[in-house]
Amino acid sequence: MKFSVIVPLYLPYKQYIYDCIASIKNQSFKDFECILVLPKIQENDFKNLNIELDERFKIVESPYTEQSQNRNIGIKNCGGDYLIFVDCDDFLDLDYLQISNDILVNTKTDLIVYNFTRDVNGFKKIKEPSVSIYTDKKIVKNILFSYYTNEEKITSLNINTVWGKVFKRNIIENQILFDEKTRCGEDVLFVLDFGHYITSILLVENYISYCWRQNSSSLMSNIGPFFDLNNFFEHLDKIAEKEKINSINYIKSKFEIFNIRSNNLLNMYIRKAIKKKDFFNFVKNTYPKASYSNKTLVEYNKFGNKISKCILKENYLLLSILLSLYKVKNVLKIRK
Repeated sequence: MKFSVIVPLYLPYKQYIYDCIASIKNQSFKDFECILVLPKIQENDFKNLNIELDERFKIVESPYTEQSQNRNIGIKNCGGDYLIFVDCDDFLDLDYLQISNDILVNTKTDLIVYNFTRDVNGFKKIKEPSVSIYTDKKIVKNILFSYYTNEEKITSLNINTVWGKVFKRNIIENQILFDEKTRCGEDVLFVLDFGHYITSILLVENYISYCWRQNSSSLMSNIGPFFDLNNFFEHLDKIAEKEKINSINYIKSKFEIFNIRSNNLLNMYIRKAIKKKDFFNFVKNTYPKASYSNKTLVEYNKFGNKISKCILKENYLLLSILLSLYKVKNVLKIRK
């Protein structure tokens, strides 16, 4: 079997699940299986959807509701040569598998990366995919890790998600799973863990394969995962150590992630979606994981010390100003 498509089901998305399953069921390439991982507590709700499935679809019950755990169950129950991950509120171009198969017939690669759209009508037919294959280990690492290093980016394609890609299964088997302790950022950790073992990557810039819906009930919109960055940073540090990434950009990127999340939580606080103490607890507990000890980062440390004082004094107004100023390039002199 060529492809295994793994879809963790999440019933708050039920208005989108029809589109998702239809986009898989109606693929122009037929040699695939689809693993639908269904949380047991949502079994009756799924039955009520009355979705017709054929023999290529396999429903696997799960005691969990978290996406990472259910993706791992999908990995353990699949048999295809290549894995494709789909979120159940998203959907695929109907030629996704056919184009992937055509590429793999002519070019053996460990990972295919496609483009995506947020427009539900954004798919376009192409005569031929524009393929760039990289087999040099250094370039492959650069593509995957450029956000965390000083290397110039080779592609603008989205590397940090597991959707919109094709993964070689025998690399994943017995050595890579999603981090079940991390509720936010698990995609990028999986891709980087996978990247440690691969020797080739294929980029397709001109083919939009995947429609990503960003909706108000999405997992990323739930408040809980926003407070969960420490496990992410700990896992990321292990990857950096394994890949010998010790650049200023890596240190900067961690603070950038922290800053983005802090600003998201600030907006939630302003909308009264969370309490002030919850916001400050997040900042106080997470900031040490994203702060700097490198002596060359003098300007960062000066800036960070100001943030530390705001955290200790729980000065919401000044902290919000500082985090906003961080976005201005000239605030930090070392930023190029």
